[in-house]
Amino acid sequence: MELRHLRYFVAVAEEGTFARAAARLRAAQPALSRQIRDLERELDVSLFEDGGRAAHLSPAGEALLREARSILQGTALAMARARRTSRGLAGHCAVCAGNLPTWTGLVARLIAAVRRDYPFVELGVTEGSAVAQWDAVRSGAADLGIGIAPTREYADLARWKLAVHSFDSALLPASHPLAGRARIRVADLEGTPIIGMAGTNEHRAMCSEVASRLVPAPVVRDATSFADLFAQVAAGAGWTPFDESLSPWRPPGTEVVPVEDLNCSLPMCVIWKAGDLPAVVRRVRGVLAALARERVGAKVSTAAAIDPDRSMAVAPLQAATERAVERAEPDGELPLALELRHLRYFLAVVEAGSIGRAAERVSITQPALSRQMHDLERLVGVPLLERNPKGVAVTAAGETFSYDAQRLLAAAADVRAETHRATRGDLRRCVVATIPAPSVARLIASISRAASAEMPDVQITLTEVPTPRQPEALLAAQIDIGVCHAFTSVTPYLRDLHRHSLLDDPACCALVAPDHPLATRGEITLGDLSDVPFLFMPRSLYPAFYDRVMTYFADRGFQPRVEQAYDGLQTTWSLARRGEGWCIGFETNLRYPPAALAAVLVRDLDIPLGIEMLYRRDETRSAVLGVVELIRRAADAASAAPSAEGRPARTPAT
Repeated sequence: MELRHLRYFVAVAEEGTFARAAARLRAAQPALSRQIRDLERELDVSLFEDGGRAAHLSPAGEALLREARSILQGTALAMARARRTSRGLAGHCAVCAGNLPTWTGLVARLIAAVRRDYPFVELGVTEGSAVAQWDAVRSGAADLGIGIAPTREYADLARWKLAVHSFDSALLPASHPLAGRARIRVADLEGTPIIGMAGTNEHRAMCSEVASRLVPAPVVRDATSFADLFAQVAAGAGWTPFDESLSPWRPPGTEVVPVEDLNCSLPMCVIWKAGDLPAVVRRVRGVLAALARERVGAKVSTAAAIDPDRSMAVAPLQAATERAVERAEPDGELPLALELRHLRYFLAVVEAGSIGRAAERVSITQPALSRQMHDLERLVGVPLLERNPKGVAVTAAGETFSYDAQRLLAAAADVRAETHRATRGDLRRCVVATIPAPSVARLIASISRAASAEMPDVQITLTEVPTPRQPEALLAAQIDIGVCHAFTSVTPYLRDLHRHSLLDDPACCALVAPDHPLATRGEITLGDLSDVPFLFMPRSLYPAFYDRVMTYFADRGFQPRVEQAYDGLQTTWSLARRGEGWCIGFETNLRYPPAALAAVLVRDLDIPLGIEMLYRRDETRSAVLGVVELIRRAADAASAAPSAEGRPARTPAT
């Protein structure tokens, strides 16, 4: 089976007759009929009902139509993703950010800008300062670092200056005699040791320069990291220059006091490993350059940096134009010459690492396979392989394309089984993906009761699929309907998926163990949770939700105590039950908290969220559309139900 068979079949199914399909395809009708007969022989099914001039689909044909559309759309999407990756508009970029760019909001603005302008770029953000950050960039664990400039020992790292932070205050131990003063001078700190970052140029030099202005010069103590520096200050070992605008981020046990004549500064840089960078990394670096031209903090002066690739630092109008082009691009038709064999041959080359070895595996000559690879790259429009004397290496676009090719070939391999299941009468089934949320559990329960009464011949299969994976699962026809959190990013899929809001369920409470001291409180604030470990997921699991929550916290000056990230709601709930910390909860949890947990209203927590339903725009099966309608009705009924009596009133956060 090749893509041409699927194209021909879809044309006949959509046009309703072989004659109209032949005209649409600009093919001879006898040739089209032969292609369909070949497909039926290969699948060993009849795709159309006998009788009449119209081409009526058989049950097997209905099943194949869904699979064929998914494979054809997936192939077009794979080509578009490869092109985007080649141009830096798709792919993954790992960023390691220090404390200053995180506190000033630069990292949050970077995340928001990339999510807005380049929805196909996956941005992974970790935290690390100084040596830890430089080692991450050098080792490849991070593509970019944002922080203090590396020392000369890291000559293999390149950088340019983003901004200059003005350090106009002193970070003092809360027990220091000057901690309560409204304003001091450098001379007032005479005799108090200064703490600087060892192994850094600018920060250590800044502290030494301040020490030289005092007589006698105080001791300059070394700290191995910002965490160590802050711990030493809190313990009373000394003081360090600080930025007054960052006072909300000061560590516990310290105070920030303005110093009239301090006037220190610290550059903040973007750092990368010298040499060629993937286009997506250059794209993110360009976004950083554009953001650095704006103010990233109340007392941060921007620096005119030499951007080695200004083409990647796009203006807002240009970014908007690129978004419009990218959204339109997947609508293009597949090249007629592209076939599934190109994908099979390409994966063989990728796995073998050599065209010669791959040719032996697929039993064709090396020159023939080489021509097939050149044809594939011409059809996709970007280089997928780098040829070298030792074999071939996969480009960034090739890596993206190989992932998609594996998924598409797996779907093609399942086509025969799908059509035979339909022939046996299994077409009246619907696979619904859910998430482990109380509101969803009650919604699904009501749907199941209604389906047994109204659609007894439809088999509804429930499966748990995490929110961010549901759009791809729908396009791959692994599920028929997705019920998920509304924070998933479906922007790249809106052309192919319907999105229907079901329930409003804002994040507004904390889930804690019933015997936790906060569990007996009728209402708390975020400040009450500052010393309680926050049990949360890694950003890679739900990037959109993670960013939304952390940005909300940062905007309100709340720094959650995150000691470790955990995958999955069930894991965090189990830890909360043991008294290990708190989890973020939703409005429905105030009425229906998870088992063995207490839900406590948080007065200044109100993140608008909810539950939504996703399904394919081209869905035609009555079973699936019937379940879609049941879900809508159940959600409407749940929304109309009165809230439980005694629920505490909530003051919306500003």
